[in-house]
Amino acid sequence: GADFAVSANTFRFLYEATMRRVDARASYSFNDGYYATLLAQLGDALQLVEVTDASGLLVAAALIMEHGEVQHYHLSGSDPDAAKQGANNLLLWTAMLHGAGRGNRTFLLGGGLKGEDALYRFKRSFGGQRLAFEATGYVIDEDAYASRTADLARVLRVSPESLLESSFFPAYRSS
Repeated sequence: GADFAVSANTFRFLYEATMRRVDARASYSFNDGYYATLLAQLGDALQLVEVTDASGLLVAAALIMEHGEVQHYHLSGSDPDAAKQGANNLLLWTAMLHGAGRGNRTFLLGGGLKGEDALYRFKRSFGGQRLAFEATGYVIDEDAYASRTADLARVLRVSPESLLESSFFPAYRSS
């Protein structure tokens, strides 16, 4: 409802500020339609988890997706000073506890961006099992998919075919 919309806008501001701070690729920026589709398609299976400071200011937030008994950590953002004080750890712990209360048995954090980078090491610090992961997907709009893949291929100075032949999906987000 309206409360989710207000919180989602605050989350988005924090997420986008985090992506700018870490100099994330443009493919980690999402338009209004992306968030609207997430909410429309997932409904109650999309959870917004927030951490506020003593004054009530949002300092960390994440979007968590649920499927069956599994939570999937999707997007998050945090204030850099609050992150240094453990806000991201509290955020993930809160998400895990909330999910357990909803009957979830597994929390998937995902990996890093490249190999065992700082993001991967942060996620790994929570323990658990290291699992192989593969994702599949469907291309709904083939023209848009081909166009975005060709755009990345030009930037990387490779052929679109080489991106499409890799095991990375979607090909336009590989690098």
